[in-house]
Amino acid sequence: MDKNLDLFCSILSREIGLTFPTSRYSFVENRLAPLLEKYDCSNPNELIVKAKHDLKLQIDIINTLTTNETWFFRHPEHFEILKENVFPQITKTKSNKIINIWSAGCSTGAELYSILITAKETIPESTNFRINILGSDISYEAIQSARKGIYSVRELRETPPYLIEKYFTKINDESFKIKDALKQDVSFEFLNLLETWPPRTFDIIFCRNTMIFLLVPTNR
Repeated sequence: MDKNLDLFCSILSREIGLTFPTSRYSFVENRLAPLLEKYDCSNPNELIVKAKHDLKLQIDIINTLTTNETWFFRHPEHFEILKENVFPQITKTKSNKIINIWSAGCSTGAELYSILITAKETIPESTNFRINILGSDISYEAIQSARKGIYSVRELRETPPYLIEKYFTKINDESFKIKDALKQDVSFEFLNLLETWPPRTFDIIFCRNTMIFLLVPTNR
């Protein structure tokens, strides 16, 4: 095992919660190769040393190692649960007419907007409920993309055509933009889940995209 790579992955896990098992070290090594050349480093640990004093390098490391491929309504059964169980229950019990939702590890925003579209299609306007959705991610690149709200045909491949027509504006044959009316219900923030954060209260938390990276403690 490459001790430099092992130490690098240990630091990542401790500092930002990105955990890679040894079986994925080749993935890390391949992803880091361009950065090693770009920043004139001979091994991953030199990257870490330089990153302590270089914010751009920190951002580059995170953007390089976080997998931001996502698409709308990925794992559709989760959105069926929202539609059939979660939203009906919340609208019956909430008295202040505000539903706060957090998409942790929101990537480029496909999950967040899938949640919002599901809410719009499930909760009648006549109930006067307001939906606030916060999307957070550790990748600045992903957050910037999410704020633009532009998605490819591939990212919309599991989205019914009538929902695309209702909630998106066609840019060209290959891309669509989320309509401005939906943007008023969402916000995006950069967030390292291992750092402190102002106290907030949410009715629903989606953390599907973060669980694949975070290490689950085990009893010894």
